[in-house]
Amino acid sequence: MFRLKTQKLLYGKYLYKVVVRTALANIFRTEYQTRGQLSYARSELDKLRDLRDRGLPMQIQKWRAVVPVKHADWLDARRIYMVLKSQEDYTVRINPLNLVSVYTNNEKLVDTLERVADYTYETSKPESQEIETLLTQKDIIITDTIPKFPLRVILNANTKPNSDFALWLRANTDKSKIGVKALASIENGWFSGGFYFYVRDEKVLNMIYLLIGSSIRRVEKLVYSGNLDK
Repeated sequence: MFRLKTQKLLYGKYLYKVVVRTALANIFRTEYQTRGQLSYARSELDKLRDLRDRGLPMQIQKWRAVVPVKHADWLDARRIYMVLKSQEDYTVRINPLNLVSVYTNNEKLVDTLERVADYTYETSKPESQEIETLLTQKDIIITDTIPKFPLRVILNANTKPNSDFALWLRANTDKSKIGVKALASIENGWFSGGFYFYVRDEKVLNMIYLLIGSSIRRVEKLVYSGNLDK
């Protein structure tokens, strides 16, 4: 299992994340819960239990296929459901590899899911002394090293920054840092939403706003953890 450190608020809101793997991950998809919190998950688990009680094979519709369900997998999904149904403030995301990612501000929820799930893939928690900073300072990333380029500029979705900006980036490596793919996207006039680059200071950032201001979605500040107590 991977134990990670939360360096920024997840989805701009959450401190904690836990990722568990379950064969029935699909029943927890948020978009399926149309009749209330976990309504679809509850319905599918009940259908499977009914099949079992009638002495029939447990199986579930998955896309266009009918997939058999092991009793152990049903129990695993039910335990996850029982934990989540008693909570309110969390977000669920599903990975195609049967991974259920739960984002929350409730550390006990993370610990409980880690304990009851058959397989926990990953957890992410902040350092206790960094929680207040994460919650009170907007758009920050806490780093364990002093950043040379402490501002991260994230580009808008469906945006095509002026390709001339790539020339500026190439000529000003002392003022900025960008990855190869992000630079190529700008250089070729491709949609660059989600790509990002780093800049040295606010003065450089102001210059960049003049060059591509309409293409900037958000600016995040990298904060060295060793400076938080100063």
